[in-house]
Amino acid sequence: MEKQPVFKQFPPEDIYAGIVFKGPDLVIPHKTVYCEIQSRQTGIELLDRFIKDLNSHGHHYPQWYARRLGLHTQYFGPTITTLTGLPCSAFIDKYLLLFITDLLSQTDDNISEIAHRAGFPRPSELSQFLQRVCRQTPSQLRHNSRKRPAHP
Repeated sequence: MEKQPVFKQFPPEDIYAGIVFKGPDLVIPHKTVYCEIQSRQTGIELLDRFIKDLNSHGHHYPQWYARRLGLHTQYFGPTITTLTGLPCSAFIDKYLLLFITDLLSQTDDNISEIAHRAGFPRPSELSQFLQRVCRQTPSQLRHNSRKRPAHP
């Protein structure tokens, strides 16, 4: 049985850093793929549940979170964008970058181990992710993150 990655629990203020909330009191209908449920929740409640799942599971795809939260992707993505001003995938990338930077700056684990812990099947996929998101290799990010505190 393959071991699941273990994700550090980041407080919301770390994840929310730099995000200007556009509608934390927005009330959204709770919809599933198959039917509409009459209960309603505020946008901030949905965002809190999303962050809790992100901290617990660290999946890379918005569709996984939408299903887990009982929402259709066509409602989930735009809701996260409305609340945070970031597309859902960019919000997930922000979390993963925070997690990976923390691992690189706080541990001496090799890149393969960090890739596995961050949910990437191969180190090359971690490298591609970092090149896309912050234009750095894992080694460069480790070096740069150790120069300054990981969480100011």
